[in-house]
Amino acid sequence: MSTAEWTLMVYLAANNSLSPNAFADIDELRRVGSTEAVNVVVMHDSLYEAPSRYRVERGGAGEQAESLPDLDTGDGATIVDFVRWAVERWPARGYALILWSHGSGWDQAEMVNIARAAAPPDFDIAETAQRGESPLRRVFFRSSLRRIAELPTRSQRAVCVDDGSGHSLDTVELGRVMAQIALHLGRPLDLLGMDACLMANLEVVYEIRSSVRALVASEAPEPDSGWPYEPVLTLFNAAPASEPIALAAGIVRAFGVEADRKRDKRASTLVAVDPARVDALATDIDALAEALLAGMPAARQTSWAAHAKTSRFWGDTLADLSQLCDRLSAKTSPPQKAAAALRAELAPGGAISASFARGKDVAGVGGLSIYLPVPRKTPISKFYAATAFARERRWAALIGAYVGEA
Repeated sequence: MSTAEWTLMVYLAANNSLSPNAFADIDELRRVGSTEAVNVVVMHDSLYEAPSRYRVERGGAGEQAESLPDLDTGDGATIVDFVRWAVERWPARGYALILWSHGSGWDQAEMVNIARAAAPPDFDIAETAQRGESPLRRVFFRSSLRRIAELPTRSQRAVCVDDGSGHSLDTVELGRVMAQIALHLGRPLDLLGMDACLMANLEVVYEIRSSVRALVASEAPEPDSGWPYEPVLTLFNAAPASEPIALAAGIVRAFGVEADRKRDKRASTLVAVDPARVDALATDIDALAEALLAGMPAARQTSWAAHAKTSRFWGDTLADLSQLCDRLSAKTSPPQKAAAALRAELAPGGAISASFARGKDVAGVGGLSIYLPVPRKTPISKFYAATAFARERRWAALIGAYVGEA
């Protein structure tokens, strides 16, 4: 049998409120199924069935599911193990991984279990119930929740609810997972799709830039239906020899066509990003940071005037980078030139290959967010410093001066 052009690995972490949607997405995958050109393999965990992994066939005919012991789909090691299995069983010239998890997130009982295992000295169930209604519920990795639960005082843990700590911790863990996958492949993963919320973020792309050739993700919360998998598989089969970034852009266009067809009024976004262009983008962000730092503390007012009119996500800690640049470049201030140069790099043909946004809450967004807490409202996450972008670039220094913690 000839080697396939692609193996598309879909990791369905659906042991949450959207278990029914996972089954619907598997049905979509089965409308096309695996072909000679494209292997489609899934690992599926849900509230209703034991975890399993298998090659998806058209109409489900002849599928041979391998049942798995109870496992933690919120553990990065489980993702790496799935990729290793798929690559060994279904080799191909190109590999794409889609991480699926866009429900209301971890249920309260599981969050209680994580907190109990962390055993903070002042633990009580009421605290965990409050966390279950916060942005922390949407984190992807169990390790992110565990790190926060291990903080020694309730007040320290409470701060993490609103300061973007869950997102920073997820970013670092995703970087570790993608690095392990790239090491196993002996080269970067060709395409990473995040069928999950809030992962189209500058810090995320920077973290994985050496391990992934193309990224598709959303900077906003995703609709329950997620991606349109039948058109996505049709795209891979129609042009299997395409470059990963071209396929990533095609996924965004297919998502947009489906969203427009459904006329869904809920906000939805999707973007295709070229990680190879992110170092150049980061250099432009450094220039903007330096221009703003040179004017501090007086530049706080100019910065907030732009920031206040920018779309924000994850409890107001993530700001749309394109809109921020537009607002800053409209000001007659020293950062104007740097903001305009950065905005040009964010235009189609630069780091962003394709972008889609629908809904009044996301009107005008560019597709990629950046960490930027609101002054006098949100402190800087203690975990942000662990991200590669914070360690290696000037944005963290700017945030410190802007928020007043420098």
